[in-house]
Amino acid sequence: MNATVDPLVAPLPAEVPLKNAPLERVIAQLRFPEILSVEQRDFVAPFQEAIRSKYPVLRQEQTQGILLGPAGAAP
Repeated sequence: MNATVDPLVAPLPAEVPLKNAPLERVIAQLRFPEILSVEQRDFVAPFQEAIRSKYPVLRQEQTQGILLGPAGAAP
């Protein structure tokens, strides 16, 4: 059984160069308020068609987040 490694204190993993990597390094993620019209397929479809030749994969994903504060971590 593999133990979970804490990425905050573990040594850096070996770098794996990617051919045509889209990003070199990501240090943050920006979050914006929900725009409910984006949930409507009719609203999103024209934009998807405009970028589909460059970004052909569309998949729905669900993420989990935690808030770190003085009291500790909270979902």
